[in-house]
Amino acid sequence: MNQDGLDDVTGRPVDVISASTGMVVSVNLNWEPSSPIRGGNYIWIYDPIKSRYYYYAHLNEIFVSVGQIVSKGERLGTVGRTGVMAYPKNAPSHLHFVVHRSIKGYPKPTDPYLELVKAERE
Repeated sequence: MNQDGLDDVTGRPVDVISASTGMVVSVNLNWEPSSPIRGGNYIWIYDPIKSRYYYYAHLNEIFVSVGQIVSKGERLGTVGRTGVMAYPKNAPSHLHFVVHRSIKGYPKPTDPYLELVKAERE
């Protein structure tokens, strides 16, 4: 089980890139093991064109700040093991990625799989 957050081939940190254009609306930095925050170091981005919120959690480093406009494909941070569920010794480095549609002002989880497959082909 890999827990170092490094790419197995290059030995470099694994970049987390933005799945969409939008505004950074929330960032949690400097997570500590004693913190109860489940997502650890995380980023929320809102895309007003698609009315979607994108959540990236368990990050090691974060390179964006609240209010910043990001572009699709922009580097947001690096994969890590921060957060209540990602920090324990038996947890591998990973990214927690969630997409919510905004419906009448309320976030509703949506499955981004087909959109990600399409983006991979582009």
